[in-house]
Amino acid sequence: MPVSPGVRKRIKELLDPDDEIHYVFPADIAGSVNPCVFFAVSRKTITIMTTGRDPAGKT
Repeated sequence: MPVSPGVRKRIKELLDPDDEIHYVFPADIAGSVNPCVFFAVSRKTITIMTTGRDPAGKT
């Protein structure tokens, strides 16, 4: 599932300035306290970032 340009921009701001994003995709982690995350695969790292959002609307 593609992510919006705004999401890619925000993730890019959290990475090293000279890093380059290759892939970004959303995921839900079952049983997690913060199940909604983004996986960002860059030239240097694989980063998992929580959205802080609960898909059930409990947060």
